[in-house]
Amino acid sequence: MASIDDFQVRALGEGRYEVRKAGRVFATTTDPDWLARMFPGTAPSQPILDALLTETTRVRVWSGGAEDDLLPDAQCLADIDLPAALALFRALLVLAGRAPQAPSTRGPTLELLSAAGERVALLVLGRGQALRWKGLADGWQHYDDGLNGWLEDHGVVQPRAEYFADIRDHKRWLAASDDWYDATPAELSAIVCNDLYAACARGDLRPALAALAMARPKVIDQMRALLRWFGSGVSTWNDFPAYELCAEVLLRTFPWDALLAVVAADTLDDRQLDGATRLLVAAEHTPAFPPWTPRLRIVRPPSVAPIAVPVAAYVRIVAHCRSSERLEPHLAGRFKVLDEAGTGDRQK
Repeated sequence: MASIDDFQVRALGEGRYEVRKAGRVFATTTDPDWLARMFPGTAPSQPILDALLTETTRVRVWSGGAEDDLLPDAQCLADIDLPAALALFRALLVLAGRAPQAPSTRGPTLELLSAAGERVALLVLGRGQALRWKGLADGWQHYDDGLNGWLEDHGVVQPRAEYFADIRDHKRWLAASDDWYDATPAELSAIVCNDLYAACARGDLRPALAALAMARPKVIDQMRALLRWFGSGVSTWNDFPAYELCAEVLLRTFPWDALLAVVAADTLDDRQLDGATRLLVAAEHTPAFPPWTPRLRIVRPPSVAPIAVPVAAYVRIVAHCRSSERLEPHLAGRFKVLDEAGTGDRQK
């Protein structure tokens, strides 16, 4: 069995081969050299790049991220062969250490060519931060932002735009995290610092619920505190950090009837109403789970079955959504509105 890093190729017979990674089938092929072509076996390194750059007399920039070769629909974004530009390219192509994970989007692809017109290498960029050889396997290396500036000077703006977009997103998520921890109920602060998320993932809610009950003997006050906390997250309802699910997990330990009664009582402020609305339309949420965090096991109402709510609670939620410009098209369909007696449907 041939192998390259964590990949192995095993002959199946009749000209077929199986490629495995970490014991699992990664691909099947009839090409015995497929693995070597798809993944040269090493991550890019500065000495290797420097050696290749001495052979490079032309750089073509293609759209998309190359796999076995350039994508069939790849477009040439730039074609640079001026000696001065190539000298600057060699100086700016500086690696800055291994990237811990693959970028979310890939491309463009740099094709390095020799004086004879032969391909020296294909380098795939990702999010204006990392690069790798062509292929499907890991092996990303961070590179200096100076390369993005060089590409921008030659009309290729995607890498630098993605680079700064990620910086802005990172700062936004850091600010959101600070706001979230500032909004944490005081009695839960110590538990949050000791990783409440991991406790929720294990289903161990007893310390948090006990702290809430000790600080707020009235159940209604506990629910209001958690609703305010859940309403203090990032500004959108469909995409948010996974740690915000801690508030939802704790809220779902209370009976639905009690939660809906709090919403209908007309005593919640805007932040608490934000939390209540997030909770009621939670089946539409898409939390962002980092790969190193466990998924929380949450019992949610199925998205196809509307939640039965009193008319007063429904009116408050819809009015709040409209006033805060957050009314989403699916919102009305999420609720089965009961009449004042709670015995039947009310016309919306």
